[in-house]
Amino acid sequence: MPTKVSPETTIIIRLKTGEFRVHKFPGIQQGFDLDMKLNALLNEMHDGNIKSPVKVVRKSAEGIFKTQEIKLIGRADLE
Repeated sequence: MPTKVSPETTIIIRLKTGEFRVHKFPGIQQGFDLDMKLNALLNEMHDGNIKSPVKVVRKSAEGIFKTQEIKLIGRADLE
């Protein structure tokens, strides 16, 4: 019988220096909840050193992993 694990969401932020910052949250984060966590992390780390894309890895209770890449768009990208 498969072992159940606690679902979690991991956000991986790459820096231009080649380093990574990893932040783990309980449960499957998506939608507004994920947006709020990403905004808080990116605001805290805002020093122009973050490299796009940010990766979001969700692990279900069945141990299934799903990865999403989120491209960061700055004001210069919109002009």
